[in-house]
Amino acid sequence: MAEVREGVRWLYRHKQLRLVASLSALAGGASALGITMMALLVTRTLGEPTWAYGAVLATGVAGGTAASMLAGRISERMGRRARIALSFVLMGSSLLLMGLSPSVFVVAPLFALGNFGVVTWNVQAISLRQQTVPKELLGRVNSCYLMLTRIGMLIGAGLSGWIGATVSVRTPIVIAGALILAALIVIPRLGDLEPAPAPAAEELAVEPSAG
Repeated sequence: MAEVREGVRWLYRHKQLRLVASLSALAGGASALGITMMALLVTRTLGEPTWAYGAVLATGVAGGTAASMLAGRISERMGRRARIALSFVLMGSSLLLMGLSPSVFVVAPLFALGNFGVVTWNVQAISLRQQTVPKELLGRVNSCYLMLTRIGMLIGAGLSGWIGATVSVRTPIVIAGALILAALIVIPRLGDLEPAPAPAAEELAVEPSAG
């Protein structure tokens, strides 16, 4: 328990990673809020056969795969904070538009775009933790970080069913997209997220101590 508390304390005291963890919890909860209703959106609201939902999922896999393949090129052209903003724009706008879409032929490419954003966000969040957290605390901080994300997902999935049954199937998806887009106002507060440059060879040399 002492080790767990140490990891929680470190994450709480680190302003940037604390904000990133909060963004992950929000993004995870909002994604669960929207994605939970996707099957009903396709098969009931849009009246498509069940295989069409499988086709939508397949486009999502394609979008995520494309993001993983292009992660290096995106990193070369954009700073990390810009990449985080891009991922939230893609996740939020895709959910918002899916909730308003009239056809599965619109939902499918939007789902691919949203998954592109999800993978892009995961790459940024994971690499930032690996570069920032001390190695001896990485496991504990990661566990705390992931626990927050999973709690957000549980809350989002539970609210999705309730809102969908109370209002409509589309409503949780639209709300999810709006929540993720609203999180963009926090991203400027993350500050400089670029890794520090490696010291030059001459800077690594240690001068002999006198005496």
